[in-house]
Amino acid sequence: MRANRLPAARGWYWFVGGLQLWRRSPGIIGLAAMLSFLLSAVVGSVPWLGAVLICLIGPFIDIFLLRVCHLVDLGRRPTPRDFTVDLKSTQATDVRPRVIGLLILGGVTFAGLMLSKLLMSLLAGDAMAQLAIASQAAGASLDAAVAASAPVAASSAGSPVTLAPNVILALFFNLGGIFVLSIVMWIAPALTAFAGVPPLKSLFFSIVACWQNKAAFLVFGLSLASLSIPMSLLMMLGGLGQTLVMMVLFGVLMPACFASNYLSVTDIFGPLPAPRDAG
Repeated sequence: MRANRLPAARGWYWFVGGLQLWRRSPGIIGLAAMLSFLLSAVVGSVPWLGAVLICLIGPFIDIFLLRVCHLVDLGRRPTPRDFTVDLKSTQATDVRPRVIGLLILGGVTFAGLMLSKLLMSLLAGDAMAQLAIASQAAGASLDAAVAASAPVAASSAGSPVTLAPNVILALFFNLGGIFVLSIVMWIAPALTAFAGVPPLKSLFFSIVACWQNKAAFLVFGLSLASLSIPMSLLMMLGGLGQTLVMMVLFGVLMPACFASNYLSVTDIFGPLPAPRDAG
């Protein structure tokens, strides 16, 4: 397994190319993204097991979105047969380890998130719990004021919330851990599902590929971050601006980001295997 070394400018190509691929079939890619979002929301609402289940099905959702983008890139309209014929045409001895591998990657994601949460708790101590209580109290006060159509009391809304240095450190540590985990899992599911790479090796190759192309990923991340400025300005417009932001976020940026994921994977490791003929 060999990863291509790409220049930093390829990150901009992933960003623009994702938007262009989405424009070729906004309905299909947008519907796939919305279905994935709704499935994650439903699974996440399961009591006690929601967080675990989301992590376990996460790699399968990634593969589903990659295949949708692949079919759109080939100029085909995805059908349910496109997602089942591969399994029917492949020997069970080959399918089973790939499914197990994706489940293992989901378990690694959950373990990484729990470890990050544990370390954040150790760094922040009881300050995180106190911050959560203060935030809930402020939210309840704001809701009560809105329901009564009255201004929020200065004692509850005007008092600034100060964060202890250890809380700030813990928040940045948690954010960094989630970022690293997201980058690692950006490529690993595709290697396991399409190339049959064992999960631990796919994680290793994913880390190596991301490190070799760190400049391209940095440019891609900065390209996405640059959109926060106009979206923040829209949010300042009030209800209409917030509505526009939500429409752009879920209707354009989220599906385009999945298309960018597809482009980055194929750019680094080569094209995905062609879907088998359903006939």
